[in-house]
Amino acid sequence: MITSICISILSACDISDDATYGNQENELPGEDSRSYILNNDYRDEKRNQLLKEDIEFLRKELPKKHVNMYDNMSWEEFNSSMVHLENMVGRLENEEVFVEMDKIIALIGDAHTHTNSFNLYKYMYPVLFYKFDDGIYVINADKSLEDILYSKVVEINGMDINYVTEQFRTLVSHENDSHVNATFPKLLTFPMYMYGLGIASDYEKISVSFEKSDGKVVEKVIPITTSDKVDLCISYEDERNVYEYDRDREEYYWYEYLPEHNTLYFKYNVCGDVDTMPFSKFNNSMFNEIKDLQTDKIVVDLRSNGGGSTNTILPFLSSLSLFIVNNPETEVFIIAGRDTFSAGADCILDIKKVVDNYGKVSALLIGEHTGGSPNGYGEVLRFELPNSKIEVSYSTKYYELTDDGALTIKPDVELSPSVIDFKENKDVFMDYILKK
Repeated sequence: MITSICISILSACDISDDATYGNQENELPGEDSRSYILNNDYRDEKRNQLLKEDIEFLRKELPKKHVNMYDNMSWEEFNSSMVHLENMVGRLENEEVFVEMDKIIALIGDAHTHTNSFNLYKYMYPVLFYKFDDGIYVINADKSLEDILYSKVVEINGMDINYVTEQFRTLVSHENDSHVNATFPKLLTFPMYMYGLGIASDYEKISVSFEKSDGKVVEKVIPITTSDKVDLCISYEDERNVYEYDRDREEYYWYEYLPEHNTLYFKYNVCGDVDTMPFSKFNNSMFNEIKDLQTDKIVVDLRSNGGGSTNTILPFLSSLSLFIVNNPETEVFIIAGRDTFSAGADCILDIKKVVDNYGKVSALLIGEHTGGSPNGYGEVLRFELPNSKIEVSYSTKYYELTDDGALTIKPDVELSPSVIDFKENKDVFMDYILKK
């Protein structure tokens, strides 16, 4: 059974169970162009032609649709890179073609502009990774690999993890390092990237060296599998992990009043409405509950908020302003980090503005630098490549929300969890706030 932490990563990547990997027998019905590509390699002329058509389509369409393709790379750079890739199709495996395509798009420097090439394949490594300050660690794994849980990655297939990290960074469309740190560990789960980057030469497995907590280095062979066959060591069935948005057990938004701390804790995961409880109704219920309670602190937790609609938060901003007018001593704290992105990051600026206008003390931002940029692209639309059916997301607007041109929102108090904090489910952000 796939548990919540695995779903939180795989759902975000929308892995299709109908895809195929490598040159194995196609499981899709019919002989469509996508399945033909996936079932053949560079020795097949029809496959080559289909991929060339996709690359040419991307080369022509993306510049037409994107609001400003050439802020970080020139037209000549983009065009020549795409032409070169098209000319190389007859020498590259499918995974190499898709990786090179992602690398080119990443050079645009827009975190909202990328492909969903990972959706072509159903295979994965049954290990989940996370970047802590001192390295890449395993935060969950199939029960067959329980002995490497919370171990630090040293090498993959004999290559130093720092080298592997740099290779994976080239795949991530980003505006800041925080978004890279949020994204590339998730990509380590996908064999297509390991193979496409030349880290792995074997479709079926990788060999990884781990440093365990006692300093001993062990080597493990990790085979590919499919998500339906993974039985993770950690299920969080009884308690959510504070560092992971548990899509099985958490709504888009929820709150809890902590009477022992006179604190309202508001977890805001997605800037969107739940059909059964629209945000405006939820917001009214939340503020109605605390109107007669002593509320010394309000905590808005945005650490898992990857965006949505900037308008969703408006009822909260209105209610917050009225509450602070009547309770000017109330302190407001915001938690954010690498996964705070797009409209989720914009919420920080909105909340800080409200508190600055109506409160006695400015809102305090706790956590990591945001993965989202206050000055960057957004308003995403999508189109599909005609043959591989890869979906390409692209930005249609540019937003400038601060005067300093910042590409991330820096916390007032910078904190990061250690692997021990993660293991013990110790919330370093809330601990700081409640002790303050």
